[in-house]
Amino acid sequence: MAHQSAQTLPVGDKGLDEYVARDPDVDALFLERLETFMDKCIGDIRAFSERELRPFEETRRCVAEWHAKHLFQSSLSSATDQTRANRHDYVRSVLMNTSRVLESLAETAGVQSFLLSVDLRDEQDSGFLGGSVHGREFWRTLRGGGDYGAKAFKQYCRKNDPGVHDSGSDSLSETKATSAAHLPAASSSNSAKNIKTALYETVRRALKSASGVRNAEMKWTNPERLDVYGVRLVGWPPEIPSHNPSTLRVNQNRQLLEAFKTGVARFERLPTAIPPASIPETEGENNGDESDDFSWAYDPDVSPTISPKPPPVIAPNKAESRSSSPRQAPVSLASTRGNSPLSQTGSSFETWDIYSSTFNPQVEADEQDGGLVRPRKRPRSEEPHGLDSDLQ
Repeated sequence: MAHQSAQTLPVGDKGLDEYVARDPDVDALFLERLETFMDKCIGDIRAFSERELRPFEETRRCVAEWHAKHLFQSSLSSATDQTRANRHDYVRSVLMNTSRVLESLAETAGVQSFLLSVDLRDEQDSGFLGGSVHGREFWRTLRGGGDYGAKAFKQYCRKNDPGVHDSGSDSLSETKATSAAHLPAASSSNSAKNIKTALYETVRRALKSASGVRNAEMKWTNPERLDVYGVRLVGWPPEIPSHNPSTLRVNQNRQLLEAFKTGVARFERLPTAIPPASIPETEGENNGDESDDFSWAYDPDVSPTISPKPPPVIAPNKAESRSSSPRQAPVSLASTRGNSPLSQTGSSFETWDIYSSTFNPQVEADEQDGGLVRPRKRPRSEEPHGLDSDLQ
């Protein structure tokens, strides 16, 4: 709609003026008779189109334009001579007629709409809400709509359309002055909130980037506790106390925001932990270790003395013992003891030492002792009495 529309909080005690539709139960018979009359009118329009040799839709559209012109211009032409006291009634009548048209459009074509208007020249005007039923309900329940939305819309129009003024009204200029006085305060309040929000976001992002912890939170009042994230805070302005930005002044928050953006205030990672040095041993422990040290008894230069095992004694057969070839491989005595005639009792073979090529009676005695079964030792009681008598 060309008419400025939006909802506002009332400047005075009045609320938002709203179009009230007709009661369908009361006007049911009237609407039925009106519908019959309009059907007759449609038939007359069709007959007129045939006589004029024009399309029916074109003629019907011309009739609708004529009716709309009557709605929007008949009151205007008759109201030009009205006094200023009747201006409010004139504006309201136009808005009511427009709202009826929008409501009829919703019923006939299914087009939902709402009309919200404010009068910039009337300080007591709280706005007008019209249109279809669903359109008006939407604006009333919309967040930021209703009376508050109409008031905000009225202030917006005054700010962006300064040419609208009334030479005979001093209250408008006073309202403009009051609004202008409140605008810097609202602007400064928004600026302070934006600075604080930007500071929170900048610090949180810097802390997460330095620590690598997604849920890291800034310790505004105890920055030394940031060591739990493995970082520390450096470059905090000394003239600003360690408090939450909500309790700081605007210029202090602005200074902190600038410091974090330029890198003067930042988070640094703590150095990695150094392993503890080894604890020196006490003197008593050293003495105890020295007393248990036997390294002095080991001499790596001296080879251990190992007594060589005696070489195996081999008893060659008689033919080999008389052979003139000493280089023939000897045969082990142990391997031939079981089936060799040399191992039999009472053997008269002589035993030769292969290393000295001489007769070794001790070796022969050892072999005989090893192969023979010694007789059982006779007990002392069985010894002859003659020996005892001799000893006596």
